[in-house]
Amino acid sequence: MRRVQARFAGAIREDRMTVPILILVVVLVLLVQVVLLGQITVSPGTPVPNLQPFADPTGIVATYNTTGDIDTTNPFFQSLGTNGRACVTCHQPSDGFSFSAAHAKVRFDLTGGSDPLFAAVDGANCPNGKTGSEDQHSLILNEGLIRIGLPVPPNAQFSIRAVHDPYGCTLVTDPNTGQLTASVYRRPLPSTNLDFLSAVMFDGRETIVPLNNPSTFSANLITDLTHQAMDATNGHAQASPPLTISDPRLPPIVNLELGFFTTQTTDQSAGQLNVLGANGGPQYLAGQPYYPGVNDSLTPSVFNPMAFTIYSAWQNFPGSSTDPTVAARQAVAAGELLFDTFPLTITAVRGLNDNPALGSPALIMGTCTTCHDRRSLASFAARYRHRPLRQTGNERANRRRPFSIERC
Repeated sequence: MRRVQARFAGAIREDRMTVPILILVVVLVLLVQVVLLGQITVSPGTPVPNLQPFADPTGIVATYNTTGDIDTTNPFFQSLGTNGRACVTCHQPSDGFSFSAAHAKVRFDLTGGSDPLFAAVDGANCPNGKTGSEDQHSLILNEGLIRIGLPVPPNAQFSIRAVHDPYGCTLVTDPNTGQLTASVYRRPLPSTNLDFLSAVMFDGRETIVPLNNPSTFSANLITDLTHQAMDATNGHAQASPPLTISDPRLPPIVNLELGFFTTQTTDQSAGQLNVLGANGGPQYLAGQPYYPGVNDSLTPSVFNPMAFTIYSAWQNFPGSSTDPTVAARQAVAAGELLFDTFPLTITAVRGLNDNPALGSPALIMGTCTTCHDRRSLASFAARYRHRPLRQTGNERANRRRPFSIERC
């Protein structure tokens, strides 16, 4: 957009005959960006239709909400802090309830970088980032990453050294308190498919009470997500005064999030993912039972290595076909079967090869589902992993990555 504007300004100086053409180009670019912004943002008060389709690089993604159309009067869509942000600022329905770098660029161009998404607290490379500076917001614009400043404990049994610090704020010591803060950068985790979590946040820091027992799982998950919503509002939205855990706006946020199930619904090559016996799509996902250890590969009595059977009906199309859609569906089914059955030699994996309950074997013969054992989800269901991982989003069906579970 800025290149077009620069060319437009130069044309005014050099060649007035090109001005009408360039005006048309600028108008068309703006219209395209406005259309894109309309596809990726939500109008508060206007419900988002259940299963609203959104285009993504490989097809269509959609969210199934167990309570129907998504109510945008929920506090999830309201600014509860001081910088204009709401939960939806970083958790857009069109991006699987996270956001993409491509869409961040559109929002930056249309607002001159003033959209709350780019608040310097974490939407700039460093907390002193200047509004409107692309260079100082390059990580969020190019990679879709926000900055998270984490305090280093004074009694930490480790030290951190900045080998390469192009932004100048990797390690910062508060001159008043002496507190050392390390900046890390990450994409916001999707606020959907949360019913399948085994930890809250990448590092599990919002797992206030453990998600390791079937009888307490639901209650503990609500406790953890409520704490996460409070901390996110206080930190990312800079709430002042800070929200407390008893704030009445937090439970509606958590209840809304727990109703979201998001997956790919249509693939450019394989077409619709819930036809001819296949079970792709968020409605099927919403019905999948989950509790800690539901298909734990560390418990042979309950483990079923056939964790993926979503597309098994596509394995036996009659004969060969030159139809590219049929061929793509056959490839999806073949990939799913390989995921469940292809033999792998597993070594040096924490939680497996060093697990005393298994005899700390140096070598384990398994399959992809030895680690990715959660049925229909391809993430951990085990209760005893040392490093907590979480389900992050959408089923994709294509030839290169037939059925991986990823953020859209």
